[in-house]
Amino acid sequence: MTKDNYLVGEGNAYSFYVYDADGNKRKKVFEGAESTLSLSNVEGFEPQQLFVELMGSTYVFNMVDLISCKKVTSFPHMFDTGDPDNLESLTSNLDRVAYGDSYCYVDELNFAMLGEGEDGDDIDIVRFEWIDNKGQHMRTHEVNMGPNVQYSQGYVSADVLNPKVYDSDDVYEYMLLTKRGLEDETSQEELIIGKVMCDEYPYGKTLLNLTPGEKGIIINVLPPYNSSNILGITWKNNDKYTQDMYFLPFDSPNSAVEEIEASGDASFSFDGSSLHAAGEQIMVYNLQGICVASGFEVVSTTSLSNGLYIATAGDKVRKFIKK
Repeated sequence: MTKDNYLVGEGNAYSFYVYDADGNKRKKVFEGAESTLSLSNVEGFEPQQLFVELMGSTYVFNMVDLISCKKVTSFPHMFDTGDPDNLESLTSNLDRVAYGDSYCYVDELNFAMLGEGEDGDDIDIVRFEWIDNKGQHMRTHEVNMGPNVQYSQGYVSADVLNPKVYDSDDVYEYMLLTKRGLEDETSQEELIIGKVMCDEYPYGKTLLNLTPGEKGIIINVLPPYNSSNILGITWKNNDKYTQDMYFLPFDSPNSAVEEIEASGDASFSFDGSSLHAAGEQIMVYNLQGICVASGFEVVSTTSLSNGLYIATAGDKVRKFIKK
């Protein structure tokens, strides 16, 4: 149950309690939160919630286990990333991720900082802070976004916070939605997936950079989740919609998924009601990355709802539309 305490001139403060079936209050979860956020589950640990609390002029991030209602750690939003004389501002764009036999937190630091690119020009860098389960600094990842970035928002989710999702090496990557200023004083939204700046990639490396074009503008991004390895991008140009699908990681065969009719691959075909692939196991996935049909050599699609699907057969990956 949530209790909203409104204080004139001070705004809202929310409190959370557990009640039994008879309406008796059994536990206090948290009192006096400005906002709250559900964190990803980690196997072997209780579900956990972030409660943001205002203490004086400082926001405090409180992590609470939801079964025991125990606060396990807290840390201020002005965070020590290794230099106590230059604290960094955390955002509420964060999540919990499995780490070794425990877990940690990953938080996007407040906006970007200025750096120098490979050609000596100015670049904008977005940073992601890794914090251990005691609330202490672990490391800071930096991603090169290029020049003239006016805004950035990283996709921070436990589903993608490991280095094997977007590329199969051991270097981390992050997906970002950015707004970039152009020479004509207008701006455009872009989607960037880039490697962190490290010894192997001193200036980072961009794996994907999508900008407005013939397909129009990006109106939706379906990121991989629940161990799915499919990234979906929806474009809109006036009243025309285009759905692009990527099979992750990007360095896997057939990463950019073509339509099955346009692939020119006679060994993997779709006749409108069945998929055919001689000598291969066929798997069919919906846009959420859930396997909805499978079979050897032939799979009927008649029982599937109308829509877009991804099919795999051996090392071949194709998309098709069930009508």
